[in-house]
Amino acid sequence: MDCFYGEQSQLRNSLDAEGLVYVADIPRDTRVWISKPETGVPERKGNRDRIPSRRRVLDGEPEPIEVQKLKDQIQVRTGRW
Repeated sequence: MDCFYGEQSQLRNSLDAEGLVYVADIPRDTRVWISKPETGVPERKGNRDRIPSRRRVLDGEPEPIEVQKLKDQIQVRTGRW
């Protein structure tokens, strides 16, 4: 699929959930995780803050990496692309 569809994370997640193999063009600054991070509803940080209700990547999990940097790392390790 082209970059327009490749940018649609809900579409990619749906395809992944179905176990489908696909190829999508994505922008080079798209950030991804090497392995799936742990997610959950974060704890409330104070009495004045809104009570969290949406799942998020939990504190302490690794940061995502831009796909361009990931490609560069793979290229350095393998010597090819």
